Amino acid sequence: MFHLVWEIRKEELAFDHHGREIKFPFKINSKTIENYPKKILESNVQNVKKPEITYDAAIEKLQTLLKKPVDNDVRDLSDEFVLREISEVYVPIFEARLIGPKKKVGIIRIDAVRKKVL
Repeated sequence: MFHLVWEIRKEELAFDHHGREIKFPFKINSKTIENYPKKILESNVQNVKKPEITYDAAIEKLQTLLKKPVDNDVRDLSDEFVLREISEVYVPIFEARLIGPKKKVGIIRIDAVRKKVL
């Protein structure tokens, strides 16, 4: 999930790992940030989904969102785009496989941060 922040409107733009725009449902503070994220990600490489969208594609989507057409009375003499930060936010998702009495298999996914079933 990418988390892009720009200062013009004080808003955020977030993408899921497929590159679809989503509403960012989490608050980032000292309680929700892992102390050693690289160490944990390196130890669980086989279980971590990498984003399908590239940084360039995310930046392009951000630029098209910011460049809305101006009114006819307003002239745009200069345009500057400065990107300060791109953050990758990894959300822990727990999966459990459930097997019914007739050997029917189901998978349940739980968002560990919000404690909700996905």
